[in-house]
Amino acid sequence: MSMYERKNELKVVIVGGGVAGLSLANMLEKASINYSLLEAHPDLASQVGASIALLPNGLRCYHHLEEASESIRHKLNLRGQEGKILSRGSNLTFSAQLEKRLGYPQIFTERQQLLRILHNNLKDKSCCVTNKRVVRLELCQDRVQVHSEDGSLYEGDVVVGADGTHSIVREQMLRLIPKSILKTPDISPISADVRCMFGISENVESLLRDSEDMITYPGRSYLIISGPGHRTYWFLFESLNKAIRGTSLPRYSEEDEIRMVKRYASDHVGSSTTFQDVYQHRVKSVLVPIEEFVSTRWSYDRIITIGDSAHKIDPISGQGGNNAIEDAATLVNSLTRWLSSHHSREESIATILSTVQACRINRMRQLAKEAHLLQSILTQKAIASQIVSKYFLPALGIDNILLRRINAICVEAPHINMLPIPAKQRSTPFNDELSSRLKNNQRLRQSTWNLFIGFMVICCYSLMFHHSPFFGNILS
Repeated sequence: MSMYERKNELKVVIVGGGVAGLSLANMLEKASINYSLLEAHPDLASQVGASIALLPNGLRCYHHLEEASESIRHKLNLRGQEGKILSRGSNLTFSAQLEKRLGYPQIFTERQQLLRILHNNLKDKSCCVTNKRVVRLELCQDRVQVHSEDGSLYEGDVVVGADGTHSIVREQMLRLIPKSILKTPDISPISADVRCMFGISENVESLLRDSEDMITYPGRSYLIISGPGHRTYWFLFESLNKAIRGTSLPRYSEEDEIRMVKRYASDHVGSSTTFQDVYQHRVKSVLVPIEEFVSTRWSYDRIITIGDSAHKIDPISGQGGNNAIEDAATLVNSLTRWLSSHHSREESIATILSTVQACRINRMRQLAKEAHLLQSILTQKAIASQIVSKYFLPALGIDNILLRRINAICVEAPHINMLPIPAKQRSTPFNDELSSRLKNNQRLRQSTWNLFIGFMVICCYSLMFHHSPFFGNILS
């Protein structure tokens, strides 16, 4: 047992200062657990043109974000070609409907702003160190050594990889696992069959100021969201002709982006707005492949990965960042339980870390499949998906479908056990607030709705299943 453990002073080293890393830092500080956060870049909150949706499951884990973030209540619309509305949201905004059900709204903000909020909320900011690019991990008898590119050495009882899809922590963890233990499925291939241009624009006057629009076209889809300060957050998703994997994933150039803009410049993303109108007012834009994977190995010994280091799902569902926050909450709950219980202290740190994956992996596999399927429908990859997007979604109401599904996802969310749950008026309880009988009844009602929706899209699902390597990866 290490010195930290004997003193009941666990030391955690977090690698990566994104949403997962800074969320975990805030939670560890609340739990009075020592930590250091190492960020490779010089700035914890650089502008990369990305926006993020905070949903009730993420806000429940860290509810101060709701008060700190400026938000707009959106009406959700589904549009087809020429910007024609196929399904119009109800008079009550989508965010207000979520808040009425679950007590928390939907908030869209810039990723840069969210990172600033998380960093500013830390009482001791000296624990976060920038310009520390980690290059190697070493396991010692009772600790982990973390080596950075500049020669610095950090040590901790636990190392948490929150360093993104191409995680050095995951790479080093797999290197350290003995070959007799490491199985081929532990090395999860990253795949992509969609690419995305995303960005932030200012003063697109022809767009409605309280709208969130999903626009479906053959082979592509858009998500256009009005933000605070006359800003617009936007995404253009394009289906690739062939899925790509691992080392074949491309890095797109500015010329690639320009060619893509020219191809779709005349697409209507609103009643009187084209994609060109949105793009020419951009502040920042990026073109990237949409990487997807759910790792089958999240931890080994005293090392664990969370967030995009452990799973990366299509952003169309808005669940990537929220489930990074859920990962952090689940990890902190496991560590605080271990520290507070003499009986559980007999368990090894490795066992405690493995329980995080056990709690989380099936949920992430399901969310990854759902996000992939939703994107496949909106980009109309198959004839069946065109039928679903043009007829079934408008008939049932896009806001009704998504509201029910988001509600079902969110009620499964954890909370931070050591913190009180704020009293909020809402119609739907979270599952951890219910007795076993009521919890089963709630799941039964949701399962009935899921069967109904599943029946409608199963033909679409089956047609696309064998075309995408992603489904095979996450089901293994």
